[in-house]
Amino acid sequence: MLFVSFLSLKALRSALSSFPCLDPSRVFLFGGSHGGFLVLHLAGQYPGDFRGVVARNPVTNSATMATITDIPDWNCVEPGRSFDYKIPGGGEVETLLMMLMLMWFFCSCWVLSLPLLLFF
Repeated sequence: MLFVSFLSLKALRSALSSFPCLDPSRVFLFGGSHGGFLVLHLAGQYPGDFRGVVARNPVTNSATMATITDIPDWNCVEPGRSFDYKIPGGGEVETLLMMLMLMWFFCSCWVLSLPLLLFF
């Protein structure tokens, strides 16, 4: 996830330098669903680069949605695991949930220091 954030920020900085009509001090982030997850993560990693964030229906904690979601593959792939459609057993569920919780523990989107608007 850090690599995605870095590439997103690099692309944004490149676009801002390519278009002088864009003001780098007035950049807001907007994203929905997985895009909401990405903008929260990006703003948490680089809060000084943005004026605010709008996150529409963002994934804010994949550990809590892992057992009730309609996209269970996302919860496996996001922390870097492969997904199998069989029902996991033998401690696999506990391992996956722990990985998801650790992923969110290290996500700095919870310490945002800029305006945030969430739509659920």
